[in-house]
Amino acid sequence: MMFFAMLSMIIALMACGYLFEVTALDLSAAVVAAKVMYLGAPFLGSLYYLFARDYVNLPRLAAWKTLLLIAIPAIFTVSVLLYPYTKLYYLGLTYVKTGWQAHLLVQPGLLYYPCFIFAFAFTILGTFIILRGFLKEDNRKVSALFIIACVLPLVAQTAKLIGVVPGEWNPVPTALTITIAMLCSYLVRFRQRSWQSTGRELILQNMRDAFILVDTSNRLLDSNGMAQRYFPMLAHARLGFPIADIEGFPMQAFEKEGFSDFELVRGGKTLHLRISSSPLTDGQERVGTSLMIFDNTESHFMMQELQRLARRDELTGLYNHATFFREAGRSFDLNVRQPNLPGAALMMDIDHFKSVNDTYGHAVGDEVLAFIGRILNRRFRHTDISGRYGGEELCVWLPQTDTTGVKLLAEDIRKQIAQQVFAVEGGSFSITVSTGIATIQDSHPVDFNDLMKKADEALYVAKNSGRNQVRVFGEDLY
Repeated sequence: MMFFAMLSMIIALMACGYLFEVTALDLSAAVVAAKVMYLGAPFLGSLYYLFARDYVNLPRLAAWKTLLLIAIPAIFTVSVLLYPYTKLYYLGLTYVKTGWQAHLLVQPGLLYYPCFIFAFAFTILGTFIILRGFLKEDNRKVSALFIIACVLPLVAQTAKLIGVVPGEWNPVPTALTITIAMLCSYLVRFRQRSWQSTGRELILQNMRDAFILVDTSNRLLDSNGMAQRYFPMLAHARLGFPIADIEGFPMQAFEKEGFSDFELVRGGKTLHLRISSSPLTDGQERVGTSLMIFDNTESHFMMQELQRLARRDELTGLYNHATFFREAGRSFDLNVRQPNLPGAALMMDIDHFKSVNDTYGHAVGDEVLAFIGRILNRRFRHTDISGRYGGEELCVWLPQTDTTGVKLLAEDIRKQIAQQVFAVEGGSFSITVSTGIATIQDSHPVDFNDLMKKADEALYVAKNSGRNQVRVFGEDLY
């Protein structure tokens, strides 16, 4: 549009200059009018050529070539403006009022014909580029309007050159004025449709989300680049290709309108995608289905992380209090459905943990909790459920575990913790834990909460008996 705007400006100068020339009262006024006209006239061919290249989307010329196309007409313009001090363009000008129209009678100078040939040649070249470009257009009616507008200046210049116009009338400014009006009408009324189509194509192809359009038989009508990245077969699929034949395509999207989730493996990476299905209607009649696919991978993992944080204690990696009792309670209920099936609960408390926080700071205390959490996560089976009861108290439910097994396990963990040395500024320290155990066969609990209560009672005895030891409810207490 830049070259079109410049072309419009120079044509306006030419039209104004020519109007001033034919209405001038004497030679001096007519010479000024000619100079106004030639502020734009030498640039006509260059700008028309550049506009034509841009319009049909040819590659932009190198900067030096564009500069040359502007510099040469500028030389002609300067030579006109310097008349009569230099006579490179005009050797002489005479103002003639004979006939039906006054005009300037020109004695050509050295640059007169080169200027005409330069402008005429690039006008022909620009017209040829536009005509060749329009061979690819589908809308011949629109093309005809534009072709007439583009060919008109060439016809006017040719008519002037061969002398078929009446008197001394110069048809070029008139033809150019009509041309610009027709071009503006075309660009506003018709080219807008092409821009809308191009804009739609650019937006659709550059969408971050996948778009697929199918007919009522679920056969392919359209798809964008992102859809072809998810399903490479779409890039080569013909119109009407059955969407069910696309590898990995989620056919459940057609079962109901709205959103559904599916997974897709691409490049060794699992993508979590969400597909939206919407009917495509023409009035009351359904003619197809519009499918939008969104990459939900980041949100999926974020939701998983939020769920993990909601279920687990961030410091130890164990289940939090509520989740422990919910999950362990379910496991306990399944365990007790089978008569005589063993099970055990364990309550563990870090000895003198408050003094660790008070002496070395809470950061060191957190390090101790994290260490014990790692041991519990590593030491227990995947069917065992461990959690942070609160503060420095930890708890574990071990299904299908008898008294002997849980005692051996608790003693092993107690010794492993006692052997750990924590380095701090100015020295080091160790910690111990006290553990209480309650088993189904020894404590005969009413429910899981009762079992945990009895394990807590065993822990109380372990702490009051000197700490750093394991006690079992029913075996050591009563």
